[in-house]
Amino acid sequence: WLGVFSLGLGVRLAVSVKVSSEIGSLGSLLAKGEWEELFSRQLTYALWALPAAATTALQKFSRERAALCLRERLLQTVVDKLGAAGADAPLMPAPEGTATRRLPGALAAAAEGS
Repeated sequence: WLGVFSLGLGVRLAVSVKVSSEIGSLGSLLAKGEWEELFSRQLTYALWALPAAATTALQKFSRERAALCLRERLLQTVVDKLGAAGADAPLMPAPEGTATRRLPGALAAAAEGS
């Protein structure tokens, strides 16, 4: 996912440069009052705006997927390291009586009785 993110970053940069140049051309045509050319160039701008939005969405998606993969690998490493310490040992033992202290009256009595 980091490769997709990096590729998306490069494509987004190229598309952003093109969109910026189109905006500059539109501003120039607006200042000159060349209305017919301005209206025809707006279509070109709109066509470049679509890939700009798509590359932004791709970049956001790949960034989130890369972060998820990193968290999964980190969690797997921690589980593997703790599992090597002893398969029967609990990861974090609960203090004595913790479960019954948090239960309301009748539930606590039922839990103590079982």
